[in-house]
Amino acid sequence: MQRSGIGLVRPPGRRRASVAAAVLTAACWAAPTRAAPASAPQADAAAAPLPAPRGQVEIRFEQDAAHRLLVRYRAPAGVSHLDFMLHDPRIDTVFRTPMFEPLDGCAVLVPGGIDLRHDTACEDGATFAVRPRALALNAFSEPAQPSSDGGVLFYTGYYAAAARDLDLRWTFVPERGGYVVDDGALRATTVSLALRTPVEGQPPAGLLRDSEAWLRQLHALNYVYLGRTPTESAEGLLWVRDPALPRAVVDVVGSAARVAWQGYAEGARAVPAGRAAIVVLRAPAGSEITEFHGDRSEGRMLRLSFIDPVEAPSGAQVERWGGFVAHEIAHLWNSGVFESDHAEPWLHEGDADWASLNVLHRAGMVSDASMARRLELAVNTCLVVRGDDPAWSFPKGWREQRDDPYACGLALQFLGWAEWHRRDPASIESPLARWGELHRRFPELGPVGFSAFSDEAGKPLMHELLLDDQTPFASTYRRDLSGLLPVQTITGEFPDAALRERIARRLFGLLGRGDCDDLSFSTWIGSGEIEIDKSSRCRALPAGAHVTTIAGERVMGKPSATWLAMQRQCADAARVRIGFADHDPVLVRCPADPAGAPVGLRLPVDVLRRLQLMPPPRYASTAAAAILPVERMPSSAAASR
Repeated sequence: MQRSGIGLVRPPGRRRASVAAAVLTAACWAAPTRAAPASAPQADAAAAPLPAPRGQVEIRFEQDAAHRLLVRYRAPAGVSHLDFMLHDPRIDTVFRTPMFEPLDGCAVLVPGGIDLRHDTACEDGATFAVRPRALALNAFSEPAQPSSDGGVLFYTGYYAAAARDLDLRWTFVPERGGYVVDDGALRATTVSLALRTPVEGQPPAGLLRDSEAWLRQLHALNYVYLGRTPTESAEGLLWVRDPALPRAVVDVVGSAARVAWQGYAEGARAVPAGRAAIVVLRAPAGSEITEFHGDRSEGRMLRLSFIDPVEAPSGAQVERWGGFVAHEIAHLWNSGVFESDHAEPWLHEGDADWASLNVLHRAGMVSDASMARRLELAVNTCLVVRGDDPAWSFPKGWREQRDDPYACGLALQFLGWAEWHRRDPASIESPLARWGELHRRFPELGPVGFSAFSDEAGKPLMHELLLDDQTPFASTYRRDLSGLLPVQTITGEFPDAALRERIARRLFGLLGRGDCDDLSFSTWIGSGEIEIDKSSRCRALPAGAHVTTIAGERVMGKPSATWLAMQRQCADAARVRIGFADHDPVLVRCPADPAGAPVGLRLPVDVLRRLQLMPPPRYASTAAAAILPVERMPSSAAASR
C-alpha cells in the first residue's frame, strides 16, 4: 500500500464500514536503467548553509534506557508556538494525546500544535517521550512501532512541526552500538538534515504550505528507524529484521522480495533510484487485522508488520505472506520509478496486486489454482461493491463502503489483458512486460491513459467502462468479459463468506443512504449482525443497535436472498422492515432505486491457459528454489553501511 494506503487481512469476525532482495544477477532480461533520483534532503555535509536570519526549528530523536522514543523541540527565542504539519484530529485522538508525553514542563500539547516555554530551564528545548506500540489501522502510518530488541520505527509526519518563516532541522541520534536508517540508507552516526522551508508564494519553491509536496520536501512523510536490530543487505535493498520473527517469515519475505524486485526490474526496465530499506517487524494482535499490515513512505522505506505469525505456516499462508511482500515492493516502482493518480486508488493498489500476483505466479510461489481463484474473487468483489453506478460518478479517493481499490484494480487489469489477448494472441507478451509498457508509455498513469492503452487498436471498451458518465459499471463489465471468455453467472448465494459480507454491507449502506445523515457500521460474520455505530445520525435506524434481519431474511447469512426480499417488500410498500437483536423492529424508507441483487461470474477452469497466463517453462521449476533465506550479512552497523 501507499503511504496512506493499507495492505492487510482483516479478522473474519469484523469489518468496518465508515466514511471516515535486490536485483540478484547481472543477467537482467533488458538491462534496467536507473530512474532519475527524486529531490531528497541531504545530510549537513552536502547541504548549503542556512542563512542565520531565518532561524530554524530543530526536532531531535533519540532513545532512553527504557527504549522510549525521546523527541525534543527547540525553536528560537520569541517563538512560543509550533503547528503540527499533519492536522487530522484523529492523529491527536489516537496518538498525540495518549502516547506523546511532555517530560520537562517546557511545552504543552494543544490542539494541532505545541506551546513552548522559554526560560533558563528550557534553553535546550522541550522534550516529549513516546512509548512505542503498534496502532495498525488506527493510524495512517505507525507513529512509533517497536522491534522486540528495543529498536523503534517512527513516521516523521506525526512529529513534524513548523513555525512560519523558520527552517527545519531533523536530528536522529543512534544509541551506542546502534544505527539510524533514513532515506533507505543505514548510518552509524547522528543524521542531521537542515532543510529550507519554502516561503509561501515565492519562487523558486512554488510550494503551497501544508501541501503534500511541501511535506515531502520537509522530510515529513518518512519512516525512520533507530536501534540495533540485525540487518541484512544485498544489492539495492537493506533489511532490518525483528529477531522475534519466526524463520518461516524471514524466508518467505526474503524469497518474495527478491523475486519481486527482479521481476519488476525486468518489466519496468528500471529500478528505484538509490537504496531502499525494508523494516520487518513482529506486532501484537490488534482489533482490526490478523495476519499482516504494511505501508510505504517517502524516502524509499517499507514497513512490513506480521501480526503474531505462526512458526509453521500453511501453504495458503505462505502465498498470502508472499503476496503481501510483493505488493508492498511494487509500490517502490509505482511511486518511485513511475507514478499513478492518487485520486484513483485502484490505479496503484490494483496495479500492485496485478504485478505481485503475476510475478509470484511466474516464479511458482502462487499456484495456478490460487491465481485463478484470486482473479475470480477480484472480479466478483468489484462487481458487488461498485454495482451499476457509472465508474465516472464514483467519489475520488478512499471510500470503503462503495469501492475496493485492490479488487477493482485487479479486475480492470485482468479485463484489459483479456481484451489485448483477443486482439493479437500470436504476439502476446508476459503480463509483467505489458505492465512495464503501460507505465513507460504513461509514467503519470491516470484513467485516461489506462483506457487509451487498453483500447489501443481495438474497440473503446475501457473508455466506455471508465470514462463514460452514463455507462453502468457492473453490467457493462459482465458484458465485456463475457465477450472474451466463456464465463458463467453465479446464481443464489456466493460461496465466499467475504463476498456475502460485502453484499450485506452494500445492501445496508443502500438503505442507510435514505435514512441517515451520517451512517457508520460494522459487520460481524460470527454473530451474523450489523452493528450501527453510536455516532450515526439516522431517523429510524437506532444508533448502537445490532441488525439481524432485513425484510424477514438473515442479512449476513443470506444477503442475496435478503436483497430479493427487500425488492418484493418495497414493491408492495414504501418501507422495509429491519429486525434487531437488541431493539424493537423499525420500518425504513425503501431506496429510490433498489437496483438488482449483485450478480457474479465464474471464470472457466482453464482461464489461465486461455489467456496465456501460465508461467513460461523456464520458471516452472523455481518454486522450491525460491524459498531461500536472504543473503546473511554482519549485523553491526559499521559492517552493513
